[in-house]
Amino acid sequence: MVAARIWTNEQDDTIRRMRAEGSTWKQIAQSFDINIFVLRQHAGLIGARLGTVQDFAKRERTTWGGSNRDTLPAFHPITWGILVQQTPSLQNTLYKPRNPP
Repeated sequence: MVAARIWTNEQDDTIRRMRAEGSTWKQIAQSFDINIFVLRQHAGLIGARLGTVQDFAKRERTTWGGSNRDTLPAFHPITWGILVQQTPSLQNTLYKPRNPP
């Protein structure tokens, strides 16, 4: 039986950074000397995705505040970004409420 792999925060950051810079799954798997399917499964768990390095830095700076924070309104930049991230025509657009609170 194969031993379970213990992932470190440094490895997670490297995977996220490499993916954000545009590296392929094959390139990342080769750099870690692991099976591509193992990498893809772990990358899904840590949220590694394609993007720009600026996107990666922005995600790293975002603090969610844990479960003790107030809920965010739909037009907040974080929640709006989550809502429109898979809609190409709305990406990088800001929500403009008619009557801001």
